[in-house]
Amino acid sequence: MRTIYNSCSGWIFLVLFAFATSLHASSDVDAGRIAKRDAILKVIHDPIMPSNTVSILKFGAKGDSLTDCKPAFDKAMKEGEKRHIGKLLTGFLF
Repeated sequence: MRTIYNSCSGWIFLVLFAFATSLHASSDVDAGRIAKRDAILKVIHDPIMPSNTVSILKFGAKGDSLTDCKPAFDKAMKEGEKRHIGKLLTGFLF
C-alpha cells in the first residue's frame, strides 16, 4: 500500500510542476503579445476626413435600413458635381 502512495505522490508532484512551469511560460508569451499589441496601437490614428466631402446624411439619408436613401444619394451627388467634390460620406460620423 505504501508503494502505491509513493508512486501517486510522485505523479502528482510531476503534474503540479508541469502546470506551474506552463503558467510561467504563458505569462512570458502574454507579455510578448501585449507588447506587440501596444506597438500596433501606437501606429493607429483616427482618420482625417477631407474638407472636400459631401455627407448624404445632410440630404435626408437615414441609416435605419427602412428608409429609401436613393433621393439623398442623388441630391448629394448633384451637390458634389456642382462643388467639384469627388467624395460622398455614407456612414455616420460620431
